[in-house]
Amino acid sequence: FDGAAPLTLSKTLLTGTPIDQVAWDSSNHLYAISNSENKLYVFTVTPTSVTEDASWSIGAPYKMVVVSQ
Repeated sequence: FDGAAPLTLSKTLLTGTPIDQVAWDSSNHLYAISNSENKLYVFTVTPTSVTEDASWSIGAPYKMVVVSQ
């Protein structure tokens, strides 16, 4: 969470499904694709919490690109 510091470890399990790809944006959002569940998950991650904001069913997810404004 701080580019100048060591990684912050978290023991929170984000979802019970396998995650195949993750990406971050510049607003503390973590995007995760599950190919086996055909879902896209969106989490808000801060140094003190992780919350699932949304999940969408999508057909045959393959790759994702996140563009921050």
